[in-house]
Amino acid sequence: MGRLFHFTLPSGKERQGVSERKLTLVGGSVGGPHKKLQRTYFILNPATNLVKVGKGTDPVRRMQNLQTSIPDARLVLLHVINENVEAEMHRRLAHLRVSPRSEWFTYSPALKDLIKRLRGEK
Repeated sequence: MGRLFHFTLPSGKERQGVSERKLTLVGGSVGGPHKKLQRTYFILNPATNLVKVGKGTDPVRRMQNLQTSIPDARLVLLHVINENVEAEMHRRLAHLRVSPRSEWFTYSPALKDLIKRLRGEK
């Protein structure tokens, strides 16, 4: 499906001098903006054990924006799918949604297993 990467966005002083704009990975690079490619991303807030499932052209920038609004958390970009399957993921995870219109889901064993399968892990 999509390329996988795991990235923890540093906070505060740790963030200075860190380039989050382009991440080089095994199999390619992900993270910079692409005007037409809508990606589906999974961002974990370990402090709350919630995962945001969203879509956008630049998941790393989205995580940076979220990090700004949640300064005490160290958000983790768990997985990126290089296509827009956000609505499908929301339907599959509806039972884990924290509120009806939210894009945040409980990081349950079922969600962990889904992410493992998306990564190609067993």
